[in-house]
Amino acid sequence: MMKAVGSTAFLLVLLLGVSAMGDDRKLILGFETEELARKKEGSWGGMKELEDGVDFWTNFEFGETNRAWTWRCRTGEATEGKQALVRYVRRGRRQMSFERTPFQRRYYPVLRSGSDASVILNTFQWLAHAKGDLSDWSGYDLMWLDVKTAKPIEVRLVVEDETIEPPVVRAFQLPAGNWVTLELDLKAAERDRELDLKHIANFYLLGLPNDPTTVRVDNLRLVRGGTGSTFEVLRDKTPMKVPTPELGATPVVPQLVKDYRPDHSPIEFAAARKIADGSVVPFGWVAAADNRHLMLGYMRGEGRWRQRPVVTASTDGGQTWESMSGPKAGNFDHGTSRGSVIDAHGDAVVVSSGPGCAGIGVPTPRQHLTKYTFTGSGWERRPWASILDYDIRHCGSASWVIRLPAGPKKGRLWASWGAADRMRRLVVHCKFSDDDGESWWHVGKSAMVPGSAESRFSYNSYSYQQPRITYFRGHAAVFWQDSRGLRWSRFDGEKWSEAEAILPEATAKLAVSENESFRVPGSVVTIGEDEVFLTAWGRRGVFRYDGKHWHQELLSADDAGSLTVCGATDLMLVTMGHTEEPPKHKRIQLRREAKILCYRRRRDGSWAPPLDLAGGKVTLHEYRQMTAVVVPPMSPPNFAPVAFSDGQTIKLVKVPVLGE
Repeated sequence: MMKAVGSTAFLLVLLLGVSAMGDDRKLILGFETEELARKKEGSWGGMKELEDGVDFWTNFEFGETNRAWTWRCRTGEATEGKQALVRYVRRGRRQMSFERTPFQRRYYPVLRSGSDASVILNTFQWLAHAKGDLSDWSGYDLMWLDVKTAKPIEVRLVVEDETIEPPVVRAFQLPAGNWVTLELDLKAAERDRELDLKHIANFYLLGLPNDPTTVRVDNLRLVRGGTGSTFEVLRDKTPMKVPTPELGATPVVPQLVKDYRPDHSPIEFAAARKIADGSVVPFGWVAAADNRHLMLGYMRGEGRWRQRPVVTASTDGGQTWESMSGPKAGNFDHGTSRGSVIDAHGDAVVVSSGPGCAGIGVPTPRQHLTKYTFTGSGWERRPWASILDYDIRHCGSASWVIRLPAGPKKGRLWASWGAADRMRRLVVHCKFSDDDGESWWHVGKSAMVPGSAESRFSYNSYSYQQPRITYFRGHAAVFWQDSRGLRWSRFDGEKWSEAEAILPEATAKLAVSENESFRVPGSVVTIGEDEVFLTAWGRRGVFRYDGKHWHQELLSADDAGSLTVCGATDLMLVTMGHTEEPPKHKRIQLRREAKILCYRRRRDGSWAPPLDLAGGKVTLHEYRQMTAVVVPPMSPPNFAPVAFSDGQTIKLVKVPVLGE
């Protein structure tokens, strides 16, 4: 017989989730029905009593069966109370989708389909938002957790605060048949890893079985040093400190073939012409190295789940095209970026969480990055994917990557993306790579940009910020829009600045409803060291930073256009009409009528009258607020390539620079 005890409501909150066990001990979780039921005004999740225990869960999205995780708490063998968490674990199919490293194996085993490890216990959304002092572990020295397994198994006990990256990880080899106590030294974690014991966000237990087995877990508590244990205490005596990455003196920059001679001769403006069947949304970009060498990424096929990516290149100016291997990617609806052109040679990257998706709430090698490199004779696809982000807790559809053109770290790659984090906040992440995208590192305690969290909790976990990054004073700056306006943060070589508002009133509602999110369009580029040009949704024209102040210009132009710099100094803006905020119900794609206009900025700071790139209004494909018009942020010195689509046909036009 099954009895409903919980319901779907606001946040998971425990009123009396911590039980006193004396001054030397503090119970965090005992898996007892009465303990789990002590919550205030329901929870964003629920529980059901069973004859032999209780199922307790937290929701992923709305609906009782749409869960982030379920604790199956059962009567029988237990070390505290009458119930323990029971979990059957087995090793899944091994997935080798990227280059493995010792760092990844230790801190981020592959959880997709149980490839490296299975989740035994996860507290995502539970611990971080519980009332009381569940997340305050200060004042105690050790974390203890009782575990029993039917067969020998390796497990990883993991703890994290609100920002630490990677998490604190302890590894244990469990014997079969007996209860043992796993120990994590909190004071050592605080000292060696700066773990914030007052704000613990999550803990989880991973199993790495050789053979399928059943694991029982109970009595997660905090204790002070010198406390006696009923069972054998297992300790991981390896260092807690994370190895420091070995970075080269200068970033790696791909070299062109010696006999490459770019064709940057002047071109004439000509009508757009068809180059492919398909669309450049939700995936697609265009790049150019010179008059002869062009690359195009696009989608072919109809329907949300029946589309496939195509990458193709031309060595004769776009007259003929040759297909290349596609990126390591999947889930193009909400798990893959459009693609980023990262430098003036047309190098490009694609970031996709599809190959690494393991559901919401767990850290795993999720964000796969595929690199396309221009060699001078064409583009080559790197045969393996690298991992941009292990720590993102959900799909990722927004990323922007650049190569620094100057400064002390000339050639370094910087990436920015929007994410749902371990608190289920919407945040902006940034990482750098000094080996041309092979490995990625953050500065400080984590990749999160300070002050980028929009709210404490987001019901709509797909409504990420859409950050865009650009060169700034030898390093980088990142920009985005959310409910707090148009914002930015700057990296000074050591740290990212606290996010600031450029225009507080330029707000965008990311989570339109629990069913629909807004992928806010916009663009950013830099000329010189700190002359930044920026476009924003709902604000006409261009924002310009002169090194001290922001100004707005070209107010006759539509909002959220795409910017490109040709060579070092020539700026263009391509507009495609206004993108409407999506309705509250799901609206995945549409067609709309608009003019595609190109504004070219003269070197004296004035703007020339616009060029009509399509010869009047045309039908444009729009997919989740991404309009099917693509322009690289960096273009050759003599022209900018622009590709656009109505959803069926892709056309290309080359826009010559003014040269004034």
